[in-house]
Amino acid sequence: MKLTRDAYEELIAEDLAWLEKQPRTLERDHVMLIVKRSASVEYDLVDALDDVLGTTSDDPEMDAKYDRAEVLVMKAREDDRGREDR
Repeated sequence: MKLTRDAYEELIAEDLAWLEKQPRTLERDHVMLIVKRSASVEYDLVDALDDVLGTTSDDPEMDAKYDRAEVLVMKAREDDRGREDR
């Protein structure tokens, strides 16, 4: 189940509050930057695709473009997660 954007932002606000209490290091600043951008990456890109391409249409070609774009987004997210695991 995917969290709503508001719920997600509440959770990351807690993380950011904790991080801000930690000693300032390059790694901490990097993590904070990523966490701050995570809601935008997780929600805005998909919303933008929906706005531009629409989730459904009467045009099979447009639906195929949407499906391809959605697959590219999922692959990019998997790549990002793979880099985080390293």
